[in-house]
Amino acid sequence: MSGKSNPKKKRPGNTVGRKLAITMFTLVVAAVTVIVVLAMRSGVGTLSSRSGVIEPDEEKIRAFEEAAAAETETEKPEETEEPEDPHLVAAQKALDGMSLEEKVYQLFITSPDKLTGRIGTSEAEGTLAEQLQAMPIGGLILYEANVYSADQVRTMLTGVQENAKVPLLIGIDGEPGNDEGLSKFGITEAFQSASVYGENVDEAGIRQVGKTLGSDMKAVGFNVDFAPVADVLTDGANTEVGDRSFGSDPMIVSSMVREMISGLHESEMIACAKHFPGLGSTVYSTAYSAVASNRSMDELRQTELRPFYAAMEADTDMIMVSHLRFPSVVEGDLPSSLSPIIIQEILRGEMGYQGVVITDSFQKKAISDNYSAAEAAVLAIQAGCDMVLLPEDLEQAAEGILTAIENGDIREDRINESVLRILTLKSRYGLLGTVS
Repeated sequence: MSGKSNPKKKRPGNTVGRKLAITMFTLVVAAVTVIVVLAMRSGVGTLSSRSGVIEPDEEKIRAFEEAAAAETETEKPEETEEPEDPHLVAAQKALDGMSLEEKVYQLFITSPDKLTGRIGTSEAEGTLAEQLQAMPIGGLILYEANVYSADQVRTMLTGVQENAKVPLLIGIDGEPGNDEGLSKFGITEAFQSASVYGENVDEAGIRQVGKTLGSDMKAVGFNVDFAPVADVLTDGANTEVGDRSFGSDPMIVSSMVREMISGLHESEMIACAKHFPGLGSTVYSTAYSAVASNRSMDELRQTELRPFYAAMEADTDMIMVSHLRFPSVVEGDLPSSLSPIIIQEILRGEMGYQGVVITDSFQKKAISDNYSAAEAAVLAIQAGCDMVLLPEDLEQAAEGILTAIENGDIREDRINESVLRILTLKSRYGLLGTVS
């Protein structure tokens, strides 16, 4: 043995416990001290000399809370409500005053000749005036057969507006180089075809064309130009579009479309880009038969849809849908103008367009050879169109929609949705009177 005593071994647990107890005691003391100091400084409590416990001063606490609440209210930004669109208000007021039949007729644009049964109608009196009262349509489209001079057109269009129950959208195909006799009779200047402006990439020139056409058309009573043509000519042998297109380059076509719409808007003319989703990819014309294109959705996105995006950037008021079929996109044989996929999923959904959607003419054989006037009108509204252009038989088309509402195949809310868009557009261009 060495003679040294062995020290007792320490138990680690005891040491840790003692240290933890000391630490907890220290923290408790510190916390109480802080609470007392803060309370005394704020004046919301007093220290009891007998118990050492903070006794709250209820009156001071209440005053403190009220002051804090007032400060919060002061710092809170004021909530501001966006002013309601006065044109939407005016449109809703007009809509509320309509019967169901009057609302249904607002969905149609037809021609003076279809109303009178006479080719070349050029006056507002007689049968035309009577029909406008009996069938309060949304609008009229004129063609060269209805145009003889600036004075004649002005007198006629003044007369039809006076006889309309609801002010009319009145339009014509005012395209550069294809203006339905407007330049022939000196109503506007004569311009080169759209293809020339596209070939020269003449953005300033086509903007001026839009401004001049719009101003001259407005001077005789038109308020809608069914233009520009936004079709990309992907098939050079195309006969329905031809030189009405700005060309085969989607970027150039887009810039031309954007500029022409801007020019039309400068003259306060309603613009209608056409023919969605594109009519330039086939040789044949929907005017003579049902026609299909083999374009895929990816191809449409890369080419045909681009000018319509440009039209939307320029705030086009209307978009016209063609009757071309796209079997790679839409199953079955529905033309674009009757397809929920083309109108609701692509134009409204994917592209986000919220303006007025109108069909191409239902007098074209792609429609009239395959559907009755009633069938075509019902399918168009069910597909998401707001307006039907030139139904083969206006009364049958309107009756078809009324019957569909009665049967529950179309909801009245769906009709109201479209008519509200139409009336809002009319209000924005001063057709429903002055709004504030």
